[in-house]
Parts: sequence; C-alpha cells; structure tokens
Amino acid sequence: MGPVLPNLVVQLGGSEPEFMARAAEVLQAYGAPAINLNLGCPSQNVQNSCFGATLMKDPERVVAICQAINAATDLPLSIKCRIGVDHQDTDQFLHDFIHAVTSQTRVTEVILHARKALLKNIPARKNLTVPPLNYNRVYGVATAFPHLRIILNGGIASVDAVRQGLDRVDGVMLGRKMMHDPLFLVDIDREIYGQPVDRTSVRDKILPGLLDYLDAEQASGVKSVSLLTRPVQHMYENRLGRTFRGILARRVSRRAAAQSVRVSTLVRECLEEARTTVAGSQEKAHSVAPVGPEPQVVRAMSM
Repeated sequence: MGPVLPNLVVQLGGSEPEFMARAAEVLQAYGAPAINLNLGCPSQNVQNSCFGATLMKDPERVVAICQAINAATDLPLSIKCRIGVDHQDTDQFLHDFIHAVTSQTRVTEVILHARKALLKNIPARKNLTVPPLNYNRVYGVATAFPHLRIILNGGIASVDAVRQGLDRVDGVMLGRKMMHDPLFLVDIDREIYGQPVDRTSVRDKILPGLLDYLDAEQASGVKSVSLLTRPVQHMYENRLGRTFRGILARRVSRRAAAQSVRVSTLVRECLEEARTTVAGSQEKAHSVAPVGPEPQVVRAMSM
C-alpha cells in the first residue's frame, strides 16, 4: 500500500459479503484507517461483476456486505453512491436506500455523486456528464438524515461552488477537478481556511517530494511513463504549462527513450526545455514589436 496516511480511505468494490469482509481484514492488517464501499461506478465491467451502482437496486445485499465488514473489522465504513439508478430516480428511492443501509449497519457517512447512474446503453464516461446534476436532492438527504455525515460530489470546480456546498452539507468531494488542477487545493486553503499560501510556493515545496515518490514507483516496477508523469502534467499553468505538457507528451511517446531515464530527470528536462522555449518566444515577440503611430482608442458610448 505504500505509506499509510491518517486521512487515507481505501475504496472496496465487490458483491460477496464474505470476500469483502476478508478484504477489509487485510486492509486493517496493513494499517488502513478507513474503508469506503463503491456503490456508484456505472461501467459495464463493474455491472457484470455485480458491484458499483447496480448494487443500489439490491439494498439487502448492500446491508449484508456492510454488516460483514463491520463484523470483520472495527474500521470506519462509508458508502459512495449515486442519487438514483435508471428509472429509480426519486427522492423516496434514495431516502429508502440510505435508511435501509445506515439503520442496520455502522455506516454513518454517505458520499453522494449528485447524478443518477444510467446503466443501459451508455458509456461509463458519459455517466460523468450526461445525467444532470441535482444538488437539491443531496441537500434533501442532509435535511432528512441530520445524524449522518453527508458529502457532496459531482461537478464541483470552483471555490464558490465549494462554499455553497459546505453551507448545506458536511463536506465536499473533488474528483476530476483535482486531476486537471491539482493546485486547486491551494486556493481552498487560502479562500476557505484563510491560510496565507500561494500556488507557486506550494508547488515548489511539494514537487521534489512528488518526483522522489514517482522515482520510487518506477523502481518498484511501474513501467508506464505516461501513468507515472500524469500527476505532474497539470502542476504548471498558462503558456508554460501548455508548453511543458506538449514537450512531455512528445518525450513520452518515444517509449524506449522515455523508459531509459528516471521520471524525475525526464520531468526536469522537459520543464527546463519549456521554460527556455517560452522565454525565447517572449524575447522574439518583444524584438519584432511594430513601431508606428499610437493605436486608436475605441470607447463605448451610450445613446
């Protein structure tokens, strides 16, 4: 598992109570602090294995799984689910499901992806965007179950959206936003928690440790350079970030060459090349700036 952090939660997916209980025992032996049960994934492969969002149609089995995990370990157990499944798309369905699970188990935290799951004839990726978001249904759960910890997930992409969510529920979960903008948490620390931090200083502080970690993963046998470099692809923004990602993508596409160097070396080389490229283009732009009469000023006038 690697280093076990105190706020780590390991998600399990499965449908057989005895196997899930055994998996929970293994996780506890490794020092995992908490477990989450996946009841929200809509992919066809997951459906075929009878877990993920399809389990919302079988609350009795979900209860049996949670009870088995509760009996096998004393780890905190939460569930992550959708707000509905296919035609079962009402407040009552969701409330009945949550009541069935939480009233018979030690589950006290529910993470709700604020979209229903469409399980028939739709790619899993479209389940992230096609079903409309319904935050009000999540807020309704928080009102109906004040004794539970309710976490909102889905489509949260701004500090204002985080604030609005925290006004109505106990927490907000970020997913794709963190993949595409990992330094967004710096904005959260500054704007929500009042910490005197900025993106540049935080990035410069954490990047060496991140590269050391990626080197260790590479040394342990992870061969995909594309996978290894993914965490750093969006650490830089604007023109430098775009240039860096382009250079990195070209280097990674030359698979043999990319795999022959350490990940940290590859990233540093690509970053240095990107900085040189951006600086050179800026210098060239300044040197060819046109000389001529002052440009006209266009003013908007109200009639």
